[in-house]
Amino acid sequence: MSHVVSSEAVFADLEILKSILPKFPGLHWREGQKKYHWAGRWYNDYSKEDAAYKRGIDVKDYGKCEHALHLDNTTYEIGVCKRKDGKGYSLVWDFVGDGYKLSDSIGKNGERIMCAYAEEYARRHAQEMGLMMTTTVENGDTYVEMIPLQQ
Repeated sequence: MSHVVSSEAVFADLEILKSILPKFPGLHWREGQKKYHWAGRWYNDYSKEDAAYKRGIDVKDYGKCEHALHLDNTTYEIGVCKRKDGKGYSLVWDFVGDGYKLSDSIGKNGERIMCAYAEEYARRHAQEMGLMMTTTVENGDTYVEMIPLQQ
């Protein structure tokens, strides 16, 4: 059984992706690793919206990547895969077996890692524009404020 999924987000800046990994305990960057560990065979038994083949990842490319993310105490890994449209990278992983730990770490469909990436991306670009971005959380809601940097 294999349930290979892909994040909906496009990760255009790998330096930002690498920089947020400390927010995900036990998740490590594997530079240049060309294969990520998964079930090893596509069984054509998963077809929900987040199925990797529905998001442009050819099933013959399952297990192939440009880089990988490895989670401590987990066999399966996350592939950092170049998108066919040339707009960056997608995260691809098999959430069956101990792959469920990957989803637990980065969020179902990668929501947690997508949010951390978007926040850091915005923070860096705000700084380039002479702004400082602050975030506060109140009653479960996150508020973002942009403040001009003092000259």
